[in-house]
Amino acid sequence: MTATIAQLDMQRKRLGMSVKSLAKHAGVGSATVNRLFSGKGSATLDTVEKVAAVLGCNFEVKGRRTADLRRQRAEQKAEKLAAQLQGTMALEAQAVDVLALQRIKDQIVTQLLKGSDRKLWED
Repeated sequence: MTATIAQLDMQRKRLGMSVKSLAKHAGVGSATVNRLFSGKGSATLDTVEKVAAVLGCNFEVKGRRTADLRRQRAEQKAEKLAAQLQGTMALEAQAVDVLALQRIKDQIVTQLLKGSDRKLWED
């Protein structure tokens, strides 16, 4: 969010608007705006949105595609589960070869993506 705040501050300066004036128009205190731009404090999302609106900026959260995030999480979880399986098998002197381990990971990913989202995010 630091980059976003810096962009808002640049926009304020381009508009020739003082912190005091910005704060007044946004309905927040000058100290709040100063803390926001200095990075020495935290601001609520509501405050950032108010400041952005006064500066004529859109404030939106852009996320990666849901499918991409789900796949990434499934792969992370599959890696962890496969490592646990590999460790257990190695203790029993039955370690799985690399190709078999990759097939197991792929199967886990497939099952996780077909199943409940809740299982995907539980540890």
